[in-house]
Amino acid sequence: MQFDSLIDTSNREEMEDQLKSNFISFLRTEKMNNRTLDFKKVFTALEPLAYSHALIVLNKRKLVLELLKHLQPRGDGPELAGALATSDSVIKGKCLELMIALIKDLRHEIYGEFVELIMPAVIAVIDV
Repeated sequence: MQFDSLIDTSNREEMEDQLKSNFISFLRTEKMNNRTLDFKKVFTALEPLAYSHALIVLNKRKLVLELLKHLQPRGDGPELAGALATSDSVIKGKCLELMIALIKDLRHEIYGEFVELIMPAVIAVIDV
């Protein structure tokens, strides 16, 4: 016996796939794997903007600007010593990986920011 339903569950798997986020999963994975102060700054800035795929779409420009801020050369004085410090290139690499995950999630929705902000910044980082 089959009952009528207000919610069509035949597309449930397809909807769940659309709501999965490469950015959120990579951010959470890196948060668990990287316990340094430098990464904590990155994650503290990004997490409130990325609790769900809908928030990522809403905050895409803020996320891009925050990631680009961490791609800039650091001039914050003396380096931290020991295991608490992370090299500038490691942080930039992780921020670039987060940027790639964000681009995978948003695809055509992030094209304007990609051309305007992301490409020039990435070229500047890579062009050493």
